Amino acid sequence: MSCRVVPLAISLAKRIMTMFSNNKILFLIVIALWSTTITAQGPAYDFPSFDDLIAKRGLNDPFMMVDGRRVKTLEDWEKQRMYIKDMLLYYQYGYYPPAPKNLKVEIKSSKTILNGRATETQLVLSMGPNHSITMRVDLSVPLKGSGPFPVVITGDRGWGRTEGLEVATDRGYIVADFYRTDLDPDNDDRTNGVHPHYPEYDWATLSVWAWGYYRVVDYLMTLGDVDKDKIVVTGHSRGGKTALLAGAMDRRIAITVPAGSGAGGCGSLKYLEGGAQKLMHIMRDDKYDYWFQPKFDDFARRVNRLPFDQHFLKALVAPRPLLCTDGLQDEWANPWGAQQTTEAAREVYKFFGVPDKIGNFYQQGGHHHNVESWEALLDFSDHNFFGKALPSDFYKENFDRVDSLINGMSPVPLVWGCMDSTYKEFNPLVTANLPGSCVVSCPTDLSGEEHSSARSDKNCYSN
Repeated sequence: MSCRVVPLAISLAKRIMTMFSNNKILFLIVIALWSTTITAQGPAYDFPSFDDLIAKRGLNDPFMMVDGRRVKTLEDWEKQRMYIKDMLLYYQYGYYPPAPKNLKVEIKSSKTILNGRATETQLVLSMGPNHSITMRVDLSVPLKGSGPFPVVITGDRGWGRTEGLEVATDRGYIVADFYRTDLDPDNDDRTNGVHPHYPEYDWATLSVWAWGYYRVVDYLMTLGDVDKDKIVVTGHSRGGKTALLAGAMDRRIAITVPAGSGAGGCGSLKYLEGGAQKLMHIMRDDKYDYWFQPKFDDFARRVNRLPFDQHFLKALVAPRPLLCTDGLQDEWANPWGAQQTTEAAREVYKFFGVPDKIGNFYQQGGHHHNVESWEALLDFSDHNFFGKALPSDFYKENFDRVDSLINGMSPVPLVWGCMDSTYKEFNPLVTANLPGSCVVSCPTDLSGEEHSSARSDKNCYSN
């Protein structure tokens, strides 16, 4: 990834926009043509070490650029997007290799399923050095209609056939279900899967699995039955974390719908409620620390030093539609925290003029990716692809209380969170849910006495 590419791409985009119209979405389409394949072995920016990061209460500001300016234009946002993308790969996910140029497809079998309403083709994608990387994919295509069809990709095939297969194909969607553990078996052994073939990359397991989504998209782009502008990604639990990462990084993906994704997915790492999973639960050595880049472990008990929360990852999806689905009784997945990061990311969607393109769907129940959540995915996709109205009660279960750190304000005057070295060691797991904890910075026109009083009352903090 090179910083020099950004101004060249923006210059080209400006010229094309001038030829047609000054349209934000057109700008993003142009940028997408070059940005989908940008990868790197390491960071393009000088990121601070964990010890040099200053504690920050509240949610980090996605509009604050590294040079201290705030995003004002599309060109600013594209630069900021590149920075956020690089930052997330550096601290959280690890860098992945570019698309292999030797993707090969082998069809293993094909049969009619669902009482003759769809066909299922089992195939194997091979790629990489000497085609040594292989990944199984089941492709289910509706028999009703002539296509091209929209597609839903999920990487959860290793857990069994998805519950949404029938309802999705009956509603005219192809389902591409791949075995993500063919690429990384979901353990901390780095001598298996893709890792020996790309030793120069530090990609963690979630990044590997997301790379699998990109390769399925590569294959789908070769099929005449596929509507290439209508690709949806989903996944459940750790698969939901992966789907959100894939949708954030690859702009060929039109709609992103992670389910039950929790910490490292839609759920906030800093704002937790009930029995929500904390980062330190994941990063224990005997748990799932290998899902993330090793540097992420530094933040396990000091999430206040993170220079981002999951609203940054959601912001990378903008302005493409994003829906997080959760069970209201699935406290481990932090459904309340998922809405916090959605409302924060919505400020970026507002910047693009599409605040309704992001949302949360909640259902009664626990940690499931069932037919109801698949129907929500399809309703949301039909709404955005074909203009169909959402059910009137689609968002009925959303939380009435959204924390005061959001304030419902435009990001332009809003100062997000705060930085203060004197609060470097506060315990975010205790104070993160306190209403008003570091909502905004103290106004600069306060007198010294007023400033001290405001700080002592914890109504604001100084930057």
